Amino acid sequence: MKKEIFVFKSSILIAWIMFLSIISMSYYELFQSSYLNSNKMNLVLYSLVILYTISFIFFSFILFNINKLLNKNIAEICSKSSIPSINIMINLSKIMAFIHFISIPLFYIIGEVDDAAGLIIIGLILFSFPIIILSIASFIKKIILVQIKNK
Repeated sequence: MKKEIFVFKSSILIAWIMFLSIISMSYYELFQSSYLNSNKMNLVLYSLVILYTISFIFFSFILFNINKLLNKNIAEICSKSSIPSINIMINLSKIMAFIHFISIPLFYIIGEVDDAAGLIIIGLILFSFPIIILSIASFIKKIILVQIKNK
């Protein structure tokens, strides 16, 4: 079980590093090309990067709560003490889903201006990630509540 937890924690760290690198590359590209775009396009790009930076902060809190749960033993994970951490993950993923939902029109604007229809699909894919986290956290919460009820 320790090996699986180590692999899971490593994958969490890798996901966090990937998200951080995407955000940092976005800022770098935005600052490099801001003089090439119009002011309206820069506003859209800055809005998109700021929204995803806020989303990254919430994603970091979610990963922190997952790490906090993984530091417990299996009996503590299946107890009422883990429900608050799962509720935090559920609420943060709802906020992330809302932020990603707000960003879909920005992806549409950028896709239309740059004639990149694939960018709209990327926006929809990014919108699905917090919904996946939300559904998994809700499912785990229901499993733990059933486990507590059966005890």
